[in-house]
Amino acid sequence: MTALNKRIIVTGGPRGIAAAAVASFVRAGAHVATLGISEEPGRKLTAEGPGTVTYFPADVSDRTAVSEASHQGSDQPAAHGLRRPDGAHHPGRTLA
Repeated sequence: MTALNKRIIVTGGPRGIAAAAVASFVRAGAHVATLGISEEPGRKLTAEGPGTVTYFPADVSDRTAVSEASHQGSDQPAAHGLRRPDGAHHPGRTLA
């Protein structure tokens, strides 16, 4: 599968390995929505490439925050994939 023109959600995107994943997807042509609690780095998050990145401030462990973020991006088409580079696993919990 190529990332060109795919829509991907990356949690924790403003920092660390997640930021690298965002940049990689954008360079490959994906349109990335990223959620995270680091608002200042999130708002400054940019990546060079044919794709795009949009930051939504949200704590993914907070159902209400994720729901609010999803409503902010509700004008976008459905995502092709979700990437959680932090490796966190919360049994029985899902994104809104």
